[in-house]
Amino acid sequence: MAAATTNRAYLGISGSSRLRARSYKFASSSSSISTKTTSRRRKSSSSSSSRRSTTVVVSSSTSTSSAEREGDETERRPILVVSDLDGTMVGDDQSTSAFRTFWEGEIRDGRSKLVYSTGRSLESFRVLLSEKREVMVEPEMLICAVGTKVYSKTEEEKWVEDEEWTRTLDVGWDESIVRAGCAKAIELCGEESAHFRPEEEQNAHKITCGLKDEKLGDFVETLEKYLKEKNVTAKIISSGTGGWKYVDCVSNQAGKLESLEFVRKKLGFEVERTVACGDSGNDELMLSGKNLAIVVGNAQEDLVRWAEKALLEGEEVEKGGKGSSKKRVVVTKAFEARGIIEGIRTHFFLD
Repeated sequence: MAAATTNRAYLGISGSSRLRARSYKFASSSSSISTKTTSRRRKSSSSSSSRRSTTVVVSSSTSTSSAEREGDETERRPILVVSDLDGTMVGDDQSTSAFRTFWEGEIRDGRSKLVYSTGRSLESFRVLLSEKREVMVEPEMLICAVGTKVYSKTEEEKWVEDEEWTRTLDVGWDESIVRAGCAKAIELCGEESAHFRPEEEQNAHKITCGLKDEKLGDFVETLEKYLKEKNVTAKIISSGTGGWKYVDCVSNQAGKLESLEFVRKKLGFEVERTVACGDSGNDELMLSGKNLAIVVGNAQEDLVRWAEKALLEGEEVEKGGKGSSKKRVVVTKAFEARGIIEGIRTHFFLD
């Protein structure tokens, strides 16, 4: 099964002003940005053009050598790591394996927790875990389908959907109306330019469509207008490069940040001990919360623009009990899972 949608941009909530893409100039004496193009893993079923993304490396003067770490690692307070999968935790097996060694050797103490937040379905995640079991860490909890599904693991090692979370998604949501709105927008764009994605990518709180780049504006405008008329609210999230876009219409209560907050509270972690990790616009919302954030070195162009803005604005959080502050967002030099390692060390080991 294809990996779930990546390289997404949050377009907004129907019935309100959309968050429009903006460009920011980025200047820093301690950081430099270089870009390169890498192949995307997912392709639209109606186009042979491959998805591509812009990879970014942000260099900084921060060292991650063990000599700079403070205190005995066994005395550190536990942390909650919520990480995207494709392009962040997985992609390069050596990098994923390095994270597992790091997690099991330096972090895991029975108190720190790892959660994956992915666009994949549960079945797609199971396939991935089966393929990568030798290098991947199995998580404590799982967030799937762009924050519309939350799963916990039972003592029998089975994944069970969190019914409390699922119930919250019904507020203001009507699947049939959202689907009808998408159908109307597809008709306007033309079936050669827009379509519903396969049923395995849909669920009761997420409708996903594929459309050509040039039709995105018309599609979103038509859908938002229809939902406003029907008094239904939804988050509309766009993703993709290479000539085609994916549009996810999800419950207004859903999303990667909302599901992160639900899981954080359920596991009992303070916000300053919680860090989200991502590589694409799909991860922007969970990186935009009060929690700490790690943007890995291979981040895609839309997320890079967001990170540039966050760095320019100097977003900071207080250091626990020290009366000082530190940057909330870290952009790493290392790619994928090695970038997560670098970010964790920067946030928690180098205080």
